[in-house]
Amino acid sequence: MKEEDDYRFFPYNFKTGKLIERPNRFVVIIEVEGRTTGASLPNPGKLGELFIPGATLYVQKMGDHVKYPYRVMAVVSDSDEVIMLDTHVNNKVAEYLVKTQSIPSLNGYYLKKREVSVGHSRFDLLLENKRGEELYCEVKSSTLFAGHLAMFPDAVTSRGKRHVEELAEMSRKGIRTAVLFIIQSDRINAFCPDYHTDPEFSRTLYESRDLVKIIPCTAGWDKELNIIKDHKEVPLLWNLYENEGQFDRGIYIMQFYKDQKYYLYLSSEKEMLNKRIEKHKRKRKKPESTLEILRNSSRLEMTWALRVPVEECHEFMKCISSNKIKIADKSNEYYLLESKENPRLSRFFQKVLLDFRMVRPVLRL
Repeated sequence: MKEEDDYRFFPYNFKTGKLIERPNRFVVIIEVEGRTTGASLPNPGKLGELFIPGATLYVQKMGDHVKYPYRVMAVVSDSDEVIMLDTHVNNKVAEYLVKTQSIPSLNGYYLKKREVSVGHSRFDLLLENKRGEELYCEVKSSTLFAGHLAMFPDAVTSRGKRHVEELAEMSRKGIRTAVLFIIQSDRINAFCPDYHTDPEFSRTLYESRDLVKIIPCTAGWDKELNIIKDHKEVPLLWNLYENEGQFDRGIYIMQFYKDQKYYLYLSSEKEMLNKRIEKHKRKRKKPESTLEILRNSSRLEMTWALRVPVEECHEFMKCISSNKIKIADKSNEYYLLESKENPRLSRFFQKVLLDFRMVRPVLRL
């Protein structure tokens, strides 16, 4: 094996295909080499901003005796950036970064063991330095970014929250611990937990910041699926979380489907955003409000929370309104918009979401 192959994480004979749809978290339907087929997806994240129909996917041909003939390795973003998706490969990337001493916060540490059990949990890496000091490291992959900011997670992760809690408890007992966030881009300059999507994980990470070493590090990829050897640690924007992320207020969007149309219900909540959203997800025996009637008579497809100033609600409505997404109804409390096309699968809608969740909050700092 050539020396450079030590840092090659994917086969050279990969193929590219086009995304058709994603029927569930672990499977996608793709068009590759002129035929439609299935591919396994080793990433349980939502990936909403990346998995727009027509997106280019890097796939690996699997054996003949597997359920899906292909496995997804990466996706090309709207900004023409290759985003590595395989969470299993992510741990190998972490080992490479440690081995090459590419992470200043882990300089002097080397891999001692993989998949180490402590109590009821298992952590990705056990590292050790020349003084024999051990450090338990959990590895996460960040594929969510906008502007120069990366976030994690893009889906609720109770397992990730538990890992951070257990690492913090180990730290209280004098054991060195760390969480390594590998950001699948070399264009990022800052990191913050995604408090919009998972406020509990974000709060846990924030409260553990003085106990657990939290290390966000970039790892970009070129068009041949080679890792770009220009890695850097980026700062955590705790002031962003403190200014906006720790408050249970903001705006929320609920997407419904009924009679071959999509509806977006948009409103705001000043104090109990989580409870308001959970309340509206439930069907009512005697629906009265516009939202309750819509909930009972249609299919709820998606809900988004944006923990931003409630005054942003009207501005968000203006930004998503277009010739394809039109206002169907409004009051002092809500906006109801309709579309013949699925907003969730629209690059335009996803860009507006990223703008309000990640770009504008940084500009308000």
